[in-house]
Amino acid sequence: MIGIQIDDKYRNYLAVYIERLFRARVYKHILKSWSEFIKYPSLCITIACFVYLVYPPNNIIVHTVLRTVKLDTVYRSEIIHNPLIRVLRYYVPDFLWALALAYVLVRLWKPSSIKSNLLLVSLFLAFTVSLEFAQIGSFVPGHFDCNDIYLYLSMGLIYLVIKIFIIHLKNNKKRSKSWKLKSKWP
Repeated sequence: MIGIQIDDKYRNYLAVYIERLFRARVYKHILKSWSEFIKYPSLCITIACFVYLVYPPNNIIVHTVLRTVKLDTVYRSEIIHNPLIRVLRYYVPDFLWALALAYVLVRLWKPSSIKSNLLLVSLFLAFTVSLEFAQIGSFVPGHFDCNDIYLYLSMGLIYLVIKIFIIHLKNNKKRSKSWKLKSKWP
């Protein structure tokens, strides 16, 4: 068997380095950030898929399962066929996948100024609205709906308002701290 001969001195350095690598907080921070990067968008997309698969009134699998569990009356009830529930069924999944996209964009970009937030929202809106318009020409599967565009616009607007408010609060805190420091000087 052919092996690489490593001096004891270098073997000890290598062992200490590997041990420090696995103990380092940087390594834990990388794993934590990647788990957060994957966890929230996958949760949003899973819930959206669950809503698409379970809710449709003509879903034979759900109807059969409810009949076997003797909950067939729930399936025929007015709650499931309520227009408000139907609207939620069609727009909650769209909202959730758009939320997952926005979360990924924010985590990748990490915008700090108002201009970078505006650019981020404009990229988000350009992508989502172009996908919606691509449904008209059958380039993307689905049906064009103006309400989806309104949903994406409102998401972008809500994000901008929240981010501008947070940036404004941070700036005010910095100003108040600097004002307190200046007022302490004689």
